[in-house]
Amino acid sequence: MSLNCDVRSLQPYYAQCGEIKNRRATYAEMVNAVLCEVRLGKLVVCALYGHPGVFACVGHLSIKQARLEGYDASMLPGISAEACLWADLGIDPGNSGHQSFEATQFMIYHHVPDPTTHLLLWQ
Repeated sequence: MSLNCDVRSLQPYYAQCGEIKNRRATYAEMVNAVLCEVRLGKLVVCALYGHPGVFACVGHLSIKQARLEGYDASMLPGISAEACLWADLGIDPGNSGHQSFEATQFMIYHHVPDPTTHLLLWQ
């Protein structure tokens, strides 16, 4: 069994060994790669790890650009990194709740965590 021959990896757009590259440039290149296939008239699926809309701008940006260009585009939910974390750690956040912050925002805005719940800091 192998991947479909039409699969295109977005991995090469990330900075390669020793290369310094702006993340925004990487994401723009990925969006362009997705849209190039759409513009060729192909039916395109952009499969991303975790949930495609959580801490993942490529899905959002690709959909926005596709719609601006008149193409139908939608996002379907996926298994999130957060869901995997609960499963891997064997924790049920329903028992005590949880807090979730982007790490930089957490520091900039001096959020005070509730020590009685789980705290997720995303980077």
